[in-house]
Amino acid sequence: MPIPRAAVVVTGTEVLNGRVRDANGPWLADRLTELGVDHATTIVVGDRPEDMRETLRWLGAQGMALVITSGGLGPTADDLTADVVADFQGRPMELDEALEGRIAAKLEPLLRRFPDLDVDAWRIGTRKQALVPRGATVLEPVGTAPGLVVPPADAGPTIVVLPGPPSELQAMWPAALEAQALHDAVRGAGSFTVRTLRMYGMPESEIAETLRVAEGSVPGLDSLEVTTCRRSRTRYAKTYPSSPS
Repeated sequence: MPIPRAAVVVTGTEVLNGRVRDANGPWLADRLTELGVDHATTIVVGDRPEDMRETLRWLGAQGMALVITSGGLGPTADDLTADVVADFQGRPMELDEALEGRIAAKLEPLLRRFPDLDVDAWRIGTRKQALVPRGATVLEPVGTAPGLVVPPADAGPTIVVLPGPPSELQAMWPAALEAQALHDAVRGAGSFTVRTLRMYGMPESEIAETLRVAEGSVPGLDSLEVTTCRRSRTRYAKTYPSSPS
């Protein structure tokens, strides 16, 4: 059985245009390695529904067994991830009234703190976050946004939908791992060993030549994925103005 392939989709125009640095993609990449699946790609998309749909269609065509999204689960109009994923998976959105009540309970302190809040807008936002795809596993909110594990209605990837704030996403990950749909998606996962070899005082051309020689003399090297990353250290010297003579 081939090792399942997985992808990460980081959503948010603020991430795409560089105003917010993505912390979720690298963290999720490590978690996928721990799961023993082949992390094929991480993609950043803006808060545009068609771009998100096109990304999911492309990933499905590439044979991904698992897709993890981050962001787009809040109460505002640009938070569209749950709707887009539900449509892609062929599952209608339904109101989870019990979930709506739990989200509302989390927000009640805000109403007491800010008595002039628009209560109707608050209720609309709460209800929006409690709309979930039929058949999805709900991951209890750490903040106010629930996560989701959404299996395909037919063929295609299972999609794990997680909130954007890193603290919420990371705290929700253990619950995602318990979902049966995620277990089904990564059935056949293996294990990966990652080793880092640090070299000093050697230019990249020498490393490249070493690898070329090794390819013809080290059995099994062609079964490994070898990547190189060059880092340089710059030393800064402070200068001080001369004392007046």
